[in-house]
Amino acid sequence: MKKKTSVGILAFFAVLLLGVAGVVSANGGFGNFGMGINSGNSTQMQEFRTQVHDSVITGDFSTWKSLMESEITQDNFDSMRERSQTMEEFRDKMESARDAGDYTLMQQLREEYNVNGKGQGMGPRNGI
Repeated sequence: MKKKTSVGILAFFAVLLLGVAGVVSANGGFGNFGMGINSGNSTQMQEFRTQVHDSVITGDFSTWKSLMESEITQDNFDSMRERSQTMEEFRDKMESARDAGDYTLMQQLREEYNVNGKGQGMGPRNGI
C-alpha cells in the first residue's frame, strides 16, 4: 500500500512539473516554447521565474508548490494547447517545404510564425 501511494504521489508531481513547465514555456519563459511568441507580461514573468528559482535554491518546497499550482488554470491550459497546435502546424509546413526543397517558403514560414531562424534545438552537443 505504501508503495502505491508513493508511486501515485510521484506521478502527480511529475505531471504537475511537466504541465507547469509547458505553461511557463507557453507564456514566454524558458525559451518561448520554441515559437518566439510572448503573450505574457515580461516583468511579471521574470518575477515569477525568479520566485520559482529562489524557492528551488532555498529548498522551500511549500512556496515552489504554491507557485506551480498557481499556474495550473484553464486559461493557461488552453493557451498551451493553442501554442502546441501552432507549433505542430509550423513543423508540418516546414517539413513539407524542406522535402520540396522550397527554401523561400521555409523563410516565409519562419517570418509568418515569428521564428528567428537560429534553430529551436539544444545546439551542438560535445561529441554527440
